[in-house]
Amino acid sequence: MLFGMLGVAPAEVLAGNLVPFRSPSWGKLSNQADALSFGRNLWRDILSTAGPRLIVVMGRTTIDAVAPMLGFHQLESAKGSSFSSAPL
Repeated sequence: MLFGMLGVAPAEVLAGNLVPFRSPSWGKLSNQADALSFGRNLWRDILSTAGPRLIVVMGRTTIDAVAPMLGFHQLESAKGSSFSSAPL
């Protein structure tokens, strides 16, 4: 469904978790700060290499981590639909 909405084939999608460590929940993840730092560094490298045309991010923690990598400095929820733009 998401692929159809975005108009892309599944083979053209790069997807993953910001923090690639398993845990029953974010609250139960040990060393959250270190895990988040690792994820930021990992995805900064991936995004700079992949050069994506479209990025879909879900979750406030992920948005707050990824947005600065993309040059976004002011974000509001999709409900408010107010996003700053940055070139990819």
